[in-house]
Amino acid sequence: MTIDNDQKAWAVWRQDDHGQRFLVAEKLTKEQAETLAIEFEKRGHKQYYWVEGD
Repeated sequence: MTIDNDQKAWAVWRQDDHGQRFLVAEKLTKEQAETLAIEFEKRGHKQYYWVEGD
């Protein structure tokens, strides 16, 4: 689900245990991005997930 152009877009990023960073999802609301990052964190992998605004 994307958001209107007048709202800030948010993205979820991941950093693996080798320090490489990858875009996981973009053009989300802040709530959607935070929820997705939490879901990935709960999987218990060594990767680090965070949310950034556009």
